[in-house]
Amino acid sequence: MKKLFTLIIVCFTVIQIQAQNLSALTAGTNAGALVSSSATSAMRQLSQLYSTSKTAGNSIATAGTAPKAAAPNLSQLQLLGIDPTNIAKFYRDNVADMNGEDGSLQSLLTEISDLRSRQEQMQSMLDSVNAKSVIPETKPNDIFGHDFFSSGRLALFIKSSDNKAPDSYILDAGDELNIAVWGNADYNNSFTVSSDGFIQIPEFGRIYVKGLTFGAVKSQIGKRLATFINPANTKYEITLNYARTIEVNIVGEVKLPGTYQIPAINSVYNAVNAANGITDIGSVRDIQVRRDGKTIKRFDVYEFLFNPLSMQNFYLQKGDFIYVSTQNKLIKINGAVRRPAKYELLKNENLNEIIRFAGGLSADAYVKSFQITRTTGNTTQIIDVNYEDVLNSNSNYPLIDGDIINVTTIPGGIENYININGLVRFPGKYELKEGFRVTDIIKIAGGIRTDAYLDRAYLKRKLDDNTFVNQKISLKDIILDEANSDNYLLQKGDAVEIFSKENFIEKFVVSIDGSVLKPTVMDFTDGMTLNDLLFYAGGLKKEAASSKIEISRVMDISSNPDMKFKPQHIVVDTFQIGPNLELDAKSKLFQLAPLDKVYVRKIYGFDLQMNVTLKGEVKYPGIYPILHKNETVLDLIQRAGGLTPYAYVEDAKLTRPDRNLPKTIFELKDAFKDPKSRANYILKENDEIEIPTINQLVSIRGAVGYPGLDSTETINGKFIPGKTARWYIRHYAAGFKGAKKKTTLVIYPNRKVEYTHSFIGIKRYPVVDNEGALITVDKKIKKPRPPKGPEAALNWNIILPSVIAALTSVASTLTLIFVLKK
Repeated sequence: MKKLFTLIIVCFTVIQIQAQNLSALTAGTNAGALVSSSATSAMRQLSQLYSTSKTAGNSIATAGTAPKAAAPNLSQLQLLGIDPTNIAKFYRDNVADMNGEDGSLQSLLTEISDLRSRQEQMQSMLDSVNAKSVIPETKPNDIFGHDFFSSGRLALFIKSSDNKAPDSYILDAGDELNIAVWGNADYNNSFTVSSDGFIQIPEFGRIYVKGLTFGAVKSQIGKRLATFINPANTKYEITLNYARTIEVNIVGEVKLPGTYQIPAINSVYNAVNAANGITDIGSVRDIQVRRDGKTIKRFDVYEFLFNPLSMQNFYLQKGDFIYVSTQNKLIKINGAVRRPAKYELLKNENLNEIIRFAGGLSADAYVKSFQITRTTGNTTQIIDVNYEDVLNSNSNYPLIDGDIINVTTIPGGIENYININGLVRFPGKYELKEGFRVTDIIKIAGGIRTDAYLDRAYLKRKLDDNTFVNQKISLKDIILDEANSDNYLLQKGDAVEIFSKENFIEKFVVSIDGSVLKPTVMDFTDGMTLNDLLFYAGGLKKEAASSKIEISRVMDISSNPDMKFKPQHIVVDTFQIGPNLELDAKSKLFQLAPLDKVYVRKIYGFDLQMNVTLKGEVKYPGIYPILHKNETVLDLIQRAGGLTPYAYVEDAKLTRPDRNLPKTIFELKDAFKDPKSRANYILKENDEIEIPTINQLVSIRGAVGYPGLDSTETINGKFIPGKTARWYIRHYAAGFKGAKKKTTLVIYPNRKVEYTHSFIGIKRYPVVDNEGALITVDKKIKKPRPPKGPEAALNWNIILPSVIAALTSVASTLTLIFVLKK
């Protein structure tokens, strides 16, 4: 043990002196088979704890006693993640080479680092393999066995030569055999089974094979060959070169029933796959083969899945019927079984069988209480079944169609465990052993990681009244002295939480935006300069302005160590950019502060091309770039060679997707009258201008009386200047029909709308000024009439006195007025 302590202290000293030349001392995994990781950091951490302890007067506040160990011991190294057993073993294996020279010690430490490096590479490979080997989940609602067909798991042998025939294959007319001999003798020939059931071999004569298995025929031919060849120096092989093609009929609950021609070497399951599998209500437990009107064989997919050799001795014949019946008894099982799903059971199968089909119970299944949800008639009930009693009585529990079985897990789950989370090498649940304390669970979990916060951890414990209590632990104290009072005795369900130093470090970011290749937000680190941030952003764009890099700052780096950051809101500086987009030397030395935001402006007027589209009756329609920001529609038309003689400017359209307002009223005629007017719009990116051809028609749509005209269809008529919308409706559309006349509108192609105005019942219809206009009128909506019946009749006993009183009052008033005038 003294040699081990000496080795550790020497290693620590050499690492401090030659840190740049040494790799970190490392250690092994949970099995103790390799050297544990981060030995260098762990020993440095332990040294710091000792120095802190000495500074504090060699006492621990929580314990009130001095640490018992004056030098690192095996337990402390284990708490910090170093496996002392393996270091001791490594020391013993290499002690012969350690002659007290620094070079030998250097070689030993390097070899330890290499060992750790190989371990990490191996662990990385294992993690990669484990990540790829993902077990597919079983869908609980799938009917087990249905995906056996039409899923690529079971192939159909389409060609007669696709598959090698087994010895159980039954030969018949049309099969082709091949005999090959090599060695001292050479022979190769093929023979087809005749309709009479034999093959004719010139050297042997006739051999009858119809109805025999392929294995029996090979044995018979082999015996005849043995009379002609010497098996010691000559070999032979007999193969089925070509399987006959047969016609089978596949009916019942299959997706594509019909007659199929398939090679005879296919099984019944292969044949069902040819019909694209079974339907959702098809049975996988009762697939019948009928021959000459009789059912000669029943096939069960479950039997094949659990015993694939059970179907190898049966082959189809020409004219066979394969019938897939409907499901009989469908049961669903959930919970603590290995393969939860829906299963089809036969009439004599019940609870024991479905558990066997489901792969058996899970290890944590609670066998004393299975819950079965059963619907019978118009009621649904829950039945509790003690499966332990069923097993002990060597019996079974009957099930009916539609039952749902739920197998629960053991109540309360695992009890004899303790939990450790956070900054240990292998967090998780571990077995609680008698006398276990906090340091014991830390050791089992591989030790504390070097970035753990040692001043405080917590032990969470559940009390008898189901409340929880958190007990503070000083990891520093229990590492230095395991007899410290913070090293609590653990109970079942306890959870130890170890925190990271990063939890207590406030993180800041810096950002850069504007004319950089990659606008970036990243964590702030001490010593970061503006040049570093520009590098992360990929550098400047060509459009970057020559003197406009601004930095906005809210926290100033103060020289006062007690007040490192001082809040402020300013633009701290601007920087020059050279002709080659290089920053001046000042920027390379400029230190960034937390939360700094850097903005790189672009050159004024540096904009990408903005295009507009000009269509219709101009000399050169197409896509045009906007030359300057105040370019107008008339400027664009002039660039396009002006209007053609067929242009109709009154109906010109302007579509502008800007601000999601695509429909724009466009008075191009007014723009031509006065180019300085507001009708001469300034162009925007993606504007689309369309100048139509002269159109001499007016369209009418809506509630009009034209025969057979739907309200969504239009009737067109010749444009006549000066006529109103009402005139067009009467002359071209047979007048109004069920129309709400005051809704009559005139919509021009430039999206301008004119309305019908009404005054004291007199309507003034708009005059249609331009050709190509659309006249619309809405239908009149009929209000529902009041219901007829006793409740709708007038009560004259109430109404008549009120009417007489009103008339009397009017007469009295008129009489009074007449008298006063006299």
